[in-house]
Amino acid sequence: MCDAAHLPVVPDDLAISCARAKTDILDPRPALDYPRLGHFLAEMLRARCALGLHSVSPDPSLLGVAERFVRWSTRSSAALVQGWGLLIDAAMNVSAGQRERAVAKLQLAEQRLDEAGALQVVAVSLRRRGELIGGTEGSRLVHLADQQFLDLGVTNPARMTARFLPGRFSSSP
Repeated sequence: MCDAAHLPVVPDDLAISCARAKTDILDPRPALDYPRLGHFLAEMLRARCALGLHSVSPDPSLLGVAERFVRWSTRSSAALVQGWGLLIDAAMNVSAGQRERAVAKLQLAEQRLDEAGALQVVAVSLRRRGELIGGTEGSRLVHLADQQFLDLGVTNPARMTARFLPGRFSSSP
């Protein structure tokens, strides 16, 4: 079982953690500092951290980090890379108030991530899409995602979703 509930992650903790890494996040050099993770993982982690920090302390330069990852991911032929790029792009769309576009990107991300076999990340996207849609349909999607998480051994779907795809996703603008 993956029980992340005991880890104290709240927006302030996220902001502090990301602020410590902000110099690294904004570093325009390739992710050569992370040879074990590889370029994809390092850049994806930078983009996620930038989104998390931007959600609690807006900074356009942070969105530039996420945008760089999205542009890079569109040139990839790998479904996993494309799926993550779509997730990050959807979070940026939410930040810009483009909710319908974000919902469409999340739905496409779910397809690409499913092709890649990234079931936990599919559940993240499904949950975020449900949060954006709201209402009965949104609640149904959140419930479906939570069930998928539980089937995968995740005991706190909301926390796992926030860790994988930070940002302010809700049905009200």
